[in-house]
Formats: sequence, C-alpha cells, structure tokens
Amino acid sequence: MGENSIQSNLSKEDIIAETKLMLGADFERKRTILIVEGNDDVCFFTGRVVSNVTIQESHSGKIGVEEIVRSFSDSRVVGIRDADYDTATDCSRLFYYDYSCLEMMLIANDTAFSQFVYAYCQRVEPNVTRLKLLDNLKWISLYRKLSCENHWDINFSGISIAEAYDHSKEVVDISKLLSQIRKINPQKSDSIVSHVKSVTTCYRAACSLETYLSITQGHDFLYLFQAFYDALKGKKGQTINVAGIFKSLLCSYGEICFSETKLYQKLTAYKDMHRVIIVKSPNYYNS
Repeated sequence: MGENSIQSNLSKEDIIAETKLMLGADFERKRTILIVEGNDDVCFFTGRVVSNVTIQESHSGKIGVEEIVRSFSDSRVVGIRDADYDTATDCSRLFYYDYSCLEMMLIANDTAFSQFVYAYCQRVEPNVTRLKLLDNLKWISLYRKLSCENHWDINFSGISIAEAYDHSKEVVDISKLLSQIRKINPQKSDSIVSHVKSVTTCYRAACSLETYLSITQGHDFLYLFQAFYDALKGKKGQTINVAGIFKSLLCSYGEICFSETKLYQKLTAYKDMHRVIIVKSPNYYNS
C-alpha cells in the first residue's frame, strides 16, 4: 500500500553502505538510523522521532528490515517491523509494532479509531463496527496464521476482500475467499481441502478483541472498511481509496496514543539502556 520512492528502490547493499557512511560521520555518536518497512512507516514516524534520527526504508519489507539491522552490531541501528505471526526475536535492536502490524496498532486505540470512524460514518458505533469488521475477517486471518505456523506456503497475494464482500448482507463471503485462494494456488488443491478443515475448527472458537488484533492483517482491514463504507453510503457516497483511509487513520492517532503502546515503552527502555533516544516524549509537544 505504500507509495513508490527513490529510497524504496535502493538495494540492501546501497542501504548498508549509506548507513555505514552516516555512522562513520557521526563522531559524537548522536545519530540513530531507524530502519522501517516502507513509506507508510516513514509517514507514521515522521514527526514522532527526535531530530537526530534518520528514517530509512528497507529494500524488502519486513525481511529487509531484519537483514539490514543484523548487518550491524551498532546500538545506533534499530529496526521496527510488523509482527504478523512472529512472536519474538533474538535481536535486541529489532522491535515489533503492537499486535500484528502498524495498522492494527492504530486501530486498537479506542480514541483514535472512534475519531477515524466518525469522520467517515457518523451514525455507526465505532467499537461495534471494529469488532464486526474484525469478525468478518476471522476466517482469512486464521488461514493466514495457520499457513505461516504450519508452513503451508499458501500464496495470498492478489486476494481481494472487496470481491468477497456481499454488500447486501454486509458480510465477507468465505466461499468467495476460498475460490480466490484455489485460483491463486492451483497446485495445492488437495492440500487446501485439509487446510480448510483445520481453519474451520479454529474458526468455531470464540475470539477476543486482543486475538483479532493480533491475527488480522492491516491491509485486509482497510480494504474491508472501504467496502463497508461503500455499502453504507451507496451510489451517492463519496469514493474513498485505501491509501486515503490509512492517512485518515494516521491523522486521528495522536502522540498520547503512541505513548501508551508497548512499542513506545520498549523504545524508551532501549533509550535508558543504550542512551539512544529515538522517539519524542509526550511532554515534547507541550513544551
């Protein structure tokens, strides 16, 4: 979903070389290099980090973040990436967003999400809407999670939430999602039969909001919100796109919201341990 940029077209070698140059020129050791997945992450951290932090896009998403960070042993090189279905890392300079990804961390905040929803849909209850959308994505979220954990190697690229959304019933049609998965993975038709049984078993179990936020992909949620909005507004409604939806969510997410996250607390603890300041404190905005 991120926008194209010159930075995103750099190779791993280019980024490592550039990072070495910046570190080498930092004689006072006050510069920090923050490696992130892409442009959306740059947008989020711009204005939230202190002036001596350089935000650097990865060459290859979350995998690239980890590769670049592990290429250095310097405490001034730090990476932040989506957790997706990883639960831990042995690299002390690599951090995850709360829940599954950046979008889910934003969506999890009640204040920010309420402001975001009211900006688009004045007559709906934000918390009810959030749970409804997450519940509609439960099946595909569980399939993604189980595929990762069990190494099923299912390709989900190209899955369209919009095509699977039934506007009249305001639900995601699971059969349409399954049809898309079969079409994208023709060589795994036999395996998919057993996969569906496993997913269905997990699907029957109740999910807490915390679990939903941890298993749902942010892009799935934003595309479903777009379909939900289109169904709500009908033909007379203003057209919205996912990039715009993300920017709206970002604008509703204040500095206090960020300071309440586990990620913020971990970055603060890292500062105390290594004397590497990355993010601004909430008091900065009141000074």
